[in-house]
Amino acid sequence: MALLAQTEIQSAVDKLDGWTYSDNAIHKTTTFDSYMDGIGFVNQLLGDAEAINHHPDLTSNRWMASSSCYIYFS
Repeated sequence: MALLAQTEIQSAVDKLDGWTYSDNAIHKTTTFDSYMDGIGFVNQLLGDAEAINHHPDLTSNRWMASSSCYIYFS
């Protein structure tokens, strides 16, 4: 599979609600009603990510969860 150009990535991310592209990664922050709702989301996300052998960087802070997918260029 060929690497996408940064302009192609930005164009695709622009079509996604709430996602941004910076520092060679796509990012999204989601806010939840409670800490446990956020942890439930993270647990679901981790299960789905593991199923496709993808391991995003995740941050959980009180009622927010943030996900980043890093894309490296050679």
